[in-house]
Amino acid sequence: NGIRTGIDVNSDGTRTHHWDGSNPMATYLVSLVIRDFAELNDMYNDIPIHNFVYPSHETNAIEDLSNLPFMMETFSQLYGEYPFEKYGNAIASFSTYGAMEHQTMTTLSSYMIDGNHGYEQTIAHELAHQWFGNCLTCLTWKDIWLSEGFATYSEAIYTEHWQGYDAMINYVQSNIQGYYKNWAGNTAYTTYDPPYSSIFNPSTYEKPASVLHMLRLLVGTDTFFDILQTYFQTYKNGNVITEDFIQVAEDVSGMDLQHFFQQWIYESGLPKIDYAYFISNDPNIPQIVTYAKSTCVNANTEFEIVLPVHVNYTVGYDSLQINANPEITETVAQISSINYESVEFDPDSWILNRGYYNHTVN
Repeated sequence: NGIRTGIDVNSDGTRTHHWDGSNPMATYLVSLVIRDFAELNDMYNDIPIHNFVYPSHETNAIEDLSNLPFMMETFSQLYGEYPFEKYGNAIASFSTYGAMEHQTMTTLSSYMIDGNHGYEQTIAHELAHQWFGNCLTCLTWKDIWLSEGFATYSEAIYTEHWQGYDAMINYVQSNIQGYYKNWAGNTAYTTYDPPYSSIFNPSTYEKPASVLHMLRLLVGTDTFFDILQTYFQTYKNGNVITEDFIQVAEDVSGMDLQHFFQQWIYESGLPKIDYAYFISNDPNIPQIVTYAKSTCVNANTEFEIVLPVHVNYTVGYDSLQINANPEITETVAQISSINYESVEFDPDSWILNRGYYNHTVN
């Protein structure tokens, strides 16, 4: 961890390496990796990037780690400046985990160096932990989602800046939402205060990452990243609990988010959405009327959800938001024309759910 300040060559043929860390560090982030390494050096602004790789992996590692300056720039712009004195990766043969976000020196499994950027999002995930998990460390294991959920959603955020919006949406659908639902099946999981044996599983990784994605939809992208920056600056080099993040989110957005976090973080289950809609036939007053209802089939959570809806025309579309609650909820909205081609509820799958069900009614 930290900056290497020197190497002493000893009389018995051994060497003593000196490392100096200048920032507070949680004890579980201490790292010591010992083997024959090739060193790869890079820079982000004035911050050194110091990677240690197997000599046999050097060519692949040069390619796989080449985007680290861009990753650091991306997260620095969105979260706040990189908080430590250096960054890097040390390659090791892990028997338990694929990677671990040791402070300033992530440990990566050797199989992740494939020369094809096959584990690009994992590399980004561990880097994001330097902000959320390392610089801001959850006070108790109850709040572990503040570390793993943020790093998991950072995979999608990096994908958006690396490959574009559509790639991000696809990544969220398949690697975050889809992964969680396939793992969870019909079991209702709670993100906050997981059982001791379930601290590190999709209920604290992919589920809260999906919650952050939905929060971004609810408050808007600009406000969402304002929340993250304010949260980071407020608790920099300190400990955090869930209520700290909720308070910052409410203060920055000006919204009451208590029920949002209650249903998604403190309670369990996933909703299904039943909906119907009508388009007015008066060209002078083009409107859409929607009806939506949320039902939690595997828990008692009462989900109140804001859903995006697109009314598609031959050219362009209207984008609006409607409400879905345990009671059938009516929303009336102005649209551009009654001559539409299709209506799509949540076309980009922003909402974590167990399915949308369209009802044709008179």
